[in-house]
Amino acid sequence: MVFDGFRAKMKKNRAKFVLNIILGVLILFIVVCLEHFWWGWEEDQTNYGLDILARIENHLYSEPLATHELAKSSVYFIEITHEDRKNWKYPELTPRDKLARMIENAWTRNAAVIVLDILMEKAEKSDSKLEKVLHRMLRESAATHVIFPVSINCDGLLVRNRFDELIDTLTADGRQIFHRGISIIEASGSDLIHRYWTPYQVYMRANHPEILWNIALLAAAIREDKLLELSRIAREIKSTNETRMPQGSGLTIMLGGKSMRIPLFATSPPAANTSITTKECDRIRLHSDIYSQRIRFRLPVESPLIRITADKFDEKENLLQELSGKVVVIGNSCPDLGDYHWTPAGRLAGLHILGNAINTLVEGLQPKHIPWWLHYVVIEGAIIVAAAALFFLFPSLPAQVIGTVFFVSLLFAISWPVYLYWGIFVNFTIPVFGMSLHRFFADLEETIKNKNTSNCEHT
Repeated sequence: MVFDGFRAKMKKNRAKFVLNIILGVLILFIVVCLEHFWWGWEEDQTNYGLDILARIENHLYSEPLATHELAKSSVYFIEITHEDRKNWKYPELTPRDKLARMIENAWTRNAAVIVLDILMEKAEKSDSKLEKVLHRMLRESAATHVIFPVSINCDGLLVRNRFDELIDTLTADGRQIFHRGISIIEASGSDLIHRYWTPYQVYMRANHPEILWNIALLAAAIREDKLLELSRIAREIKSTNETRMPQGSGLTIMLGGKSMRIPLFATSPPAANTSITTKECDRIRLHSDIYSQRIRFRLPVESPLIRITADKFDEKENLLQELSGKVVVIGNSCPDLGDYHWTPAGRLAGLHILGNAINTLVEGLQPKHIPWWLHYVVIEGAIIVAAAALFFLFPSLPAQVIGTVFFVSLLFAISWPVYLYWGIFVNFTIPVFGMSLHRFFADLEETIKNKNTSNCEHT
């Protein structure tokens, strides 16, 4: 019956349907322009949809049915909780003898990589205990690698780490198993929610630029034996002339079975006397890719299958045996230290965000957008034709409501499974904007038509 009504109206007023098609194409043109010329608009629109999927995914993996998936997780957390710090009399610095015990436990149980989410720029009274374990790892040519977090000051110089000399020392068989990394987790500028990891940061050594890899990227590369490839990419980045750098250029590396692009950007940090505004522009320029460098928050932070607290080693002997081949992240989850940040999955400690970033890379979970032709030609084309029919058959408000509900529901039903299993994102929130804009133009058209009719009657 609706189809018969559509055919009848089409015979009487074909021009209105054609006009609706033209309006749909115009709206699509506006959306494309916003995506390409309004920095941040595309990110915000993408965040609306991907944040919903991220929350659903995190909740799904928190359910008991996901136990078998978590048991296969490549990441394991050793947490220093508030209770641990309370038992240790709230030390200013994390006791190095406690860290030595954790590192030794992970190493002797054949962890692939140990990631320390604890800065060690100052000396601590039990440093010798940790030094003893690290010396032993070098002497015995340990297969386990350890990543030490470091920071870069505003002059672009590397801040000294308490264990710098050991980090630069090779094992007895000539391998490097200690590494420096930086934990760069980016927040969106519009809402300050942390969603991304940034591949690297540049620092200066003897007036020459050096590359400091993100801890997540470095851990994934070590686990997959891709350190030589990272070194090659670092050399290419440093040799790239910034003035000849094509926009959007980058180098690729295979991680988790997926090809990942590492973007090229300036190989010299801003000078110390650079204005804050200029530094912020540089930071925006280095901003992470909103798809390939987005973190998937699959690891629920409370699951006993992937975490253990610092004081439970002896009680959880069976779980500690499961560390073989895993990336073990050691850090503080105590709220008193202020290392908590808002994410699409809620407020998380820094080590949990870092662990989820590592898991995203190791498992090859990086999201990606659907091909442009499928997005703009097939999906948007279908929406344009269907919206034209709706606004042709119904008044603007019912047409907007019906179109929005239908298309959001349909695209969500498609988006969720393809995102969960293949990481492909179909933005199901765009029809909300498109339908509201279509209604605006439809109401404007009706207003102009009524005004012209009224003028004709008066004349």
